[in-house]
Amino acid sequence: MKLEDSYNNKFSFQKEEFFSEEKSLKKAIDFLKSKIFEANIKEVRIEDKKLLIIDKKRDISEYNINTLGELGRALVVIDLIKNKKIPVKSIDIEVEGPSFGSRHKSRIDLIINLGDIYNKTKSIAVGECKTSLKKLSDSEFRKFLKSQLFSIGRVLSRDDKLGYPLILFFYEVICDGNFLDLNFGWLNYPEIETSLETKKVKTEIIFNRQSPYIHYELPKVSGGKVYFISKALKRENLEDIKSASVFKQLLNEVIHQRLRKRGLVENDAFYFISNLLLAKVQDEIELESGKEEPDFQVRPEDYIQHEEFYNRINRLFRDAHIQLLKEDPKSANTLELLEHKNRADILLEVLPYLQRYRFRSLRKLNDDSLGDVFLDFMHEIFRQSRGIFFTHPNICRFVTDAVGIDKVRKELENGNILYVLDPSCGSGTFLIASLTKIFSGFEPVEIKNQAIKVLFGIDSNKDTVVLAKINMIMHGDGSANIHEQDALAPLTDLPFENTKFIHIDRFESGCVKEIIKEGRGFDFILTNPPFSLNLKEDAVRHFVMKSYVPWDKGSTNASECFFVERWFQLLNEGGRVGAVLPVAIFDSPEYYSALKLILCYFRIIAIIGLPEHAFQPFASQKTVLFFAIRRSLKEANYLYNLLNDEVNFIKAIEHEKLILYDVKNIGYRRVKRRKAVHTEIIQENDLTERLANLIKVAFDGDKNEWSEHAISIGELFSIRKKLLLSPTFTKDIHTLGDFTLNEEGWYIVENFNKNISSGKLICETGDIASMTGILLPKSFEWTTESNKTRIKTKFLRGKFVTLQEGDVIIAPVRVYQGKIAVVTKTASEKFLFSRDFIVLRNKQPDIVKSIELMLTLLFPENLKKVENLSTVGKSGYPKIKDKNALLTLKLIKIQTSFDKLKEHADIYENIYKVIFNIQK
Repeated sequence: MKLEDSYNNKFSFQKEEFFSEEKSLKKAIDFLKSKIFEANIKEVRIEDKKLLIIDKKRDISEYNINTLGELGRALVVIDLIKNKKIPVKSIDIEVEGPSFGSRHKSRIDLIINLGDIYNKTKSIAVGECKTSLKKLSDSEFRKFLKSQLFSIGRVLSRDDKLGYPLILFFYEVICDGNFLDLNFGWLNYPEIETSLETKKVKTEIIFNRQSPYIHYELPKVSGGKVYFISKALKRENLEDIKSASVFKQLLNEVIHQRLRKRGLVENDAFYFISNLLLAKVQDEIELESGKEEPDFQVRPEDYIQHEEFYNRINRLFRDAHIQLLKEDPKSANTLELLEHKNRADILLEVLPYLQRYRFRSLRKLNDDSLGDVFLDFMHEIFRQSRGIFFTHPNICRFVTDAVGIDKVRKELENGNILYVLDPSCGSGTFLIASLTKIFSGFEPVEIKNQAIKVLFGIDSNKDTVVLAKINMIMHGDGSANIHEQDALAPLTDLPFENTKFIHIDRFESGCVKEIIKEGRGFDFILTNPPFSLNLKEDAVRHFVMKSYVPWDKGSTNASECFFVERWFQLLNEGGRVGAVLPVAIFDSPEYYSALKLILCYFRIIAIIGLPEHAFQPFASQKTVLFFAIRRSLKEANYLYNLLNDEVNFIKAIEHEKLILYDVKNIGYRRVKRRKAVHTEIIQENDLTERLANLIKVAFDGDKNEWSEHAISIGELFSIRKKLLLSPTFTKDIHTLGDFTLNEEGWYIVENFNKNISSGKLICETGDIASMTGILLPKSFEWTTESNKTRIKTKFLRGKFVTLQEGDVIIAPVRVYQGKIAVVTKTASEKFLFSRDFIVLRNKQPDIVKSIELMLTLLFPENLKKVENLSTVGKSGYPKIKDKNALLTLKLIKIQTSFDKLKEHADIYENIYKVIFNIQK
């Protein structure tokens, strides 16, 4: 066939196709015209080749796509008037809108005026029509919804000249000349905008034919107004909160910012958000009791019936005070969720961000997300002058593990009850950490029934008490035993059954003036007491500690010292404390007398130094974690009587050992940007499971397990000549878990095996995947010509060698990249290794021991120590030149079970078997 024949055939086909489409278009247009004549309504009619739609005229004399679109929209208007009963006066067509995406103004197909039903401003329903000869493809439909309809809505929401686009509706008009199909649907614009803003859903979920955001219910007309009413949320529509970051984004970045715009800041914002969460939790509890539909949601009619909507949410808030906070119904029913003239409008704005989430799912996250969120954006309220700080969940989890809080669970299973108290509970972070640890795996109902038996808390700040109760309810419960009270009040003023007068012993002299009788106290105290609160002497006359702290004109800022005495009064003998305290108590001369009194009360197990950023920017003082066992009253009084005889006092406790350790990283840091505070999560966390287990073993008294990591009080006193217990003071004489390679039998390999005939793949210092220990194969046949020449030269000079199974190799250049690996059996047989590696070999080779060393060297703090051996040479890169210095470097030893290490070894060996099978 000639080229021109081929071209003519192609052209004739296109021409035939064109005439076919033109014929279909003509047929469709004539069909649509017949439907308009058939409708016979005066608002939409055809006269003299003109289409009259309400007050607009359009030329429809030609058979083209524009005419098809005009007729399609005309039939949509007919449908709105005739079938959906929309008043003609409420409909506008071809409205000129603001520009978007170009300098040209947009043309809006349809607008239905809804009246002042949203935020007391003019609201509209914006409609777009798409007329075609066949149904739109899924991708075309998505593009139509998003790029056309939603884009117009978004522009209108920022330009209030036409009104607020409360509703976005669409018509898909399909006509092939034989039949006509009008597909109608609509979306609630605020709901879409909310979902996109919170990044809760992807755009493709919203904009598609199966979108859960598209409603097909017909609009209602009442009193001359048009209402779009959607189906309400059902119980099964609620979603779990998948991460703390989602929750934080909701409260912090979305809701709080909207409240700011409304003038609700600081205390007002705190109260409103707390009240809102309380109402939400009450609604979820009602749903768990069988209610099908949440009351905590915004329905389209709520934009109209403001007062009824507010009252529905306020009812939840009041019922929560009665049923959850156990308040008097008469006073609870006078409470208002929000005192504001535009309270319903504010609720309408923020509720859509919260309504789809199941807040009680937070208990699955093992996190005090609520306290952390409030810490971040309410820092102006909870400032240092009020002595209130929330404790990060990382610290709380570590403390609960270290004190052995799981013992409460074991005793419960045996029918015994141990009591856990936080006398400065704040948002309940320590209690939540305890709840999570004790009741892991329990059913929600069981958690609620059991938690009330063991968990107790008080706080002097009524705001944080409410927050703690909400927090506990969301995480399972235990809220019933949380009370507003000053923890330093006389014992009989405390709101617990065991602090009644008959359970209190009082003394005229001795180490304490009042104390709960033995067996009636608590067994664990986990807490972060207020530091540096200003106390007047009259307020603490019932404390012996008042004679041991510094005073200035009848006032003292040593509030934390009084809390320590209070812990002694509240605990049973042998009770355990895990608490945050300022380091000044343990190393400052002005607190020296108070420290000695504390040593009368408690045998210290561990003092773990926290980095300065632990509570920044709210507090910059250095803090420690204080772990201790409460002495018997008899022993405490014995030591108290020796306080003025320091030699004998020290002698009486010189054998007692404690763990002192200063951590640098705690898994997060807080930064202040402008006025906002943000918590950033980081990977490095020295509050490890191993350290917590070490302290737990020390509590349990197994000296063989922990004493090598401890230092005695007598030893400390002999070095410092005073009881200076700060971990920073002992850092030079005591480091947790130190060891050196030469002590463990490792040496540097210098004499290599020169028999290299078995080598098949090349491994140089760059051929280890960073931080993984995986050797990456480099075949001589696969590399470039220039690289072949380089490798041949290096090979002939004896720069490649074979290694033994169990050798640990380290790339000495740029150590921070973590190029460290173990040579397994298969790797030793198949690889040729560059002599540039530092090769470590053990006198008693063991692949499991080698895997343990590799993981130890890759531990961040150890890797940093190895990196510090590097010096910069001619190449400009940091390199370890003194290999032998590595052997005497003090490293922190990690502890991993033998089974885990063996599993690692098997995995690495199998990897190389696969590599070499592929290479074949």
